[in-house]
Amino acid sequence: MEAGRLALHQAIYTAEAGNVLVLDCHGYTEAGHFGDIMALACQVRGIAGVVIDGSCRDAELGLPVFVRALNPSGTVKKSLGEINVPVNCGGVRVNPGDIILGDCDGVVVVPKEFEDEVFAKAQAKFDKEAHVVEQLKAGKTTLEIYGFNELIEKLKKI
Repeated sequence: MEAGRLALHQAIYTAEAGNVLVLDCHGYTEAGHFGDIMALACQVRGIAGVVIDGSCRDAELGLPVFVRALNPSGTVKKSLGEINVPVNCGGVRVNPGDIILGDCDGVVVVPKEFEDEVFAKAQAKFDKEAHVVEQLKAGKTTLEIYGFNELIEKLKKI
């Protein structure tokens, strides 16, 4: 969705349960585009989260919200925006239907056409790291697991 506070209100009621709203505010952080009332409206509608290339008025919303900054100042509601169109958010192209995942480390966009490939690679990485965790718990060191002992010996000879 392209920037426009009215469009964000519209998007809340256009989105389906489980959707993530992505708002391109072009990095504008001089006022908050989203707050607790809008978060509650999203929760009532079953929206999974919100990503804003801009700022938010409130820090604790009970909804996953990812923003550049917090700013308690309100925005005007005079401009329209576009809903369900490709946007650039934080320098990343986001198309309707793309998969948005976020946690305390940040947000990632998975283009819909690469969903199977990306999730297969993510599962393989998860499985590999789970195996490393098992080895660590069994008493092995990261030096042993990753073969760093041999690398260290090799580098000492150089």
